[in-house]
Amino acid sequence: VFVGEGVKKAALEEQTRSLGLGNVRFLPYAPKERLTESFASADVFIVSLKKGLSGIIVPSKLYGILAAGRPYVAAVEDDCEITDITRQYDCGVLATLGDPADLAEKILTLYRDRPLTARLGQNARLAGLQFDRKPQVEKYFALFQQLVGAR
Repeated sequence: VFVGEGVKKAALEEQTRSLGLGNVRFLPYAPKERLTESFASADVFIVSLKKGLSGIIVPSKLYGILAAGRPYVAAVEDDCEITDITRQYDCGVLATLGDPADLAEKILTLYRDRPLTARLGQNARLAGLQFDRKPQVEKYFALFQQLVGAR
């Protein structure tokens, strides 16, 4: 299931048709108020980041995935925040960026190993709590207090 209106949607739809893949679905962009429902309906997510964007952006969907307690396969560079989060919290698996065979193998691993998928999902939920708005605001507040106190 693909959700959204990304720039590659038309090409993916065409490829799906040409390959006769009847089990692939494309859904329209989900409004913000329905994201939780959308995220909760998936077993596993794919997170990818184009080469060269490491250190510049983190796809915001990662935090929604964590909050939903879902594991993911990340096709990203080694030196990015997604890789760090994945390793630190053991909440997903890493695929080699640009290697579709490895990506497919990692997806199949999670499909076949339900206990692993469940464990990664539980870890994702715990990781999501670390990135929740309230603890982050508290950390910033403590930092500001420390900076003001140092004056």
